[in-house]
Amino acid sequence: FNANIAPIILGLIIAYILNPILSMFERKVFTPVGKKIFKDKEKKIKKFSRTFGIICTQLIFLSFIFGFLWLVIPQIYESIRNIVVEMPKYIPQITKWAENVEIGNVYLDKALLEILKRSYEFLDTFLSDKVLPNIDQIVINISNGVLSTIFSVINCLVGFIVSIYVMAGKDLFRAQSKKIVYAFFSVKNANHVLDGAKYAHNVIGGYINGKIIESIMVGVICFIGMKIFNLEYPVLISVVIGVTDFIPFFGPFIGAVPSAILLFMISPVDCLIFVIFIVILQQIDGNIIGPIILGDNTGISGFWVLVSIIIGGSLFGFTGMVLSVPVFACIYELIKIIFNIMLKNKYFPY
Repeated sequence: FNANIAPIILGLIIAYILNPILSMFERKVFTPVGKKIFKDKEKKIKKFSRTFGIICTQLIFLSFIFGFLWLVIPQIYESIRNIVVEMPKYIPQITKWAENVEIGNVYLDKALLEILKRSYEFLDTFLSDKVLPNIDQIVINISNGVLSTIFSVINCLVGFIVSIYVMAGKDLFRAQSKKIVYAFFSVKNANHVLDGAKYAHNVIGGYINGKIIESIMVGVICFIGMKIFNLEYPVLISVVIGVTDFIPFFGPFIGAVPSAILLFMISPVDCLIFVIFIVILQQIDGNIIGPIILGDNTGISGFWVLVSIIIGGSLFGFTGMVLSVPVFACIYELIKIIFNIMLKNKYFPY
């Protein structure tokens, strides 16, 4: 996005994601309190409910963001630094372990040892000549990259202010949008457009909010499991697993493979424990956590999920992979409705 409109887009996204929390505060907390304070003065009740609902919602949002940064970023920084510093120790451990592994064929055993020997020599030279002399700068660059990515999304002041205005005026914006739709379309077609917008809101909004909750739960369970099994780098790996869980289908593999490789460098046994644990966690996520939180709100088959992720990822990267499923579900429903109407006009069953 152009730098001038990026804060607006960010503000709209924040407001959209936080809207269910705001609505909950308004319905469950501040509207009942407002009725007791202002009696039958509807405007004052609504203003009171909206104002304090926004305040509480944004406080929760900021608390979560800064709490996440305060708890996770220092540990991720330390984990990355330890990985780079300890890497020369991991390579000989892998080589020693591999030397004790016998495939059963003399030529294959010899080839495996030769490959490992050459790999070790390359990595040892690379680490000694390139990585270790520049360790401080590497850690600084990695940390700056992580921080800039996070702050570009969640800590933009202008986007935060825009989200407050959007949340405060959401009823007005909704009414204005309806007027525009009815101005451009006939009443019948305008009703269809609004029904479609409502359907898209339910699918996309429910999917995004459900995915956020699901990914947080998966990350927390991963952290607890790694602590129980005493595996290295629990915070770093749990964050990776939680973030990549946003991506349907491919997410578990994208997060688990590099994490398993990292643990394999430390201990093949730890790697095996982690792989078994992640397989069990993903089964729990796919069969219990996901269906409970998300339900079947997309309404498309596994094949179309796969197609939408591939297309969305190739066109829009990570964002496309995350949003491709609900967006494709809306497009799929629209196409189905159009074809049903065409078949109905031709007196075909549908």
